[in-house]
Amino acid sequence: VNTLSKARLNRTLYQYTKNPEFAAKNVQALKELDTLYQRLSGFKWDDEGQQKITLMGQLLNDYQNQRQKFVASAEVTSVAFAAIKPDTLIGLAHQSELLDMAMAPDAALPVMKLAAALFDAANIEKAFLDKPTAASRDAVIEEYTAINTLSEQLDSFNQPAINAVTQNVITILTQQRQALTRYVDASEKEKSESADLTTAAERLNAAVSDTFAFQSRLSAEFIKQAEWRIAFAALICVVLSLLIAWRITRNITLPLKETLNAC
Repeated sequence: VNTLSKARLNRTLYQYTKNPEFAAKNVQALKELDTLYQRLSGFKWDDEGQQKITLMGQLLNDYQNQRQKFVASAEVTSVAFAAIKPDTLIGLAHQSELLDMAMAPDAALPVMKLAAALFDAANIEKAFLDKPTAASRDAVIEEYTAINTLSEQLDSFNQPAINAVTQNVITILTQQRQALTRYVDASEKEKSESADLTTAAERLNAAVSDTFAFQSRLSAEFIKQAEWRIAFAALICVVLSLLIAWRITRNITLPLKETLNAC
């Protein structure tokens, strides 16, 4: 029970923090739990006890398999998370600000709007990464769309320097959009695996608690039987002691009586 509690605590901490230290402690606790289960399964149980031990083994195996699925999905989410790079958009914004507008002064305003939109997109991405929600995701996609529109407007000026920047912007946005989609999908899958892991943990905890209660009842019954046996044995000892004392007393008093009668 204590080992399972330690495993659950570190599993919960890892689910919410993604700190590998808690994952390592969870793995160690699971190894200890498996060792303890193997020791339990080595004892002789009645039919009811054997059913509980078998069920606990199955649920422990299910929990370990589900944990592997959760860890795999969490790793995919982390990779997708790392692929979303707000700093890349900031770099593109600075690159846009450095464009020489002497050849196309009419493009100055759209270029400024593009730079501002890139800065906004970077900030919105950071907000999404800090707290991923459907609203923040939609805000990122909306900003991507606005940037694409501005890039297409700038392409109409047919300036090589501007076109090079806009093409780079469109390429990076495509990559960012794909990374965002992968992250959202991976995050949803991770949530599903996390919920399944929590369910598996609850089932295992219930089985361990039930087995603990069963063993406690067996121990209580054994102690009660032992107390009755001790009491019965003590009673027999008292009776035997009385019989022995009576026998010894008789062996002493009977010759004395015979001697007195003879006198």
